[in-house]
Amino acid sequence: MDDINTALLEAHEADREDAHENACDAFHAIEALQRTDTWLELPLAVQRQLSAAHATLGMLADGLAEG
Repeated sequence: MDDINTALLEAHEADREDAHENACDAFHAIEALQRTDTWLELPLAVQRQLSAAHATLGMLADGLAEG
């Protein structure tokens, strides 16, 4: 039974690490977009939505890292 619990715990931790990495990737992708000239051409409403998503992804990544 301990082997099963250990395997489940390890799988959960690996999934959490993947989620953290993906949140960080998305966070950095939005930052990269914000550094482009295209960012300035986007409607203000879209910029605001992406900026809000950026903040949310940052908090998510931090929360996942804290475990």
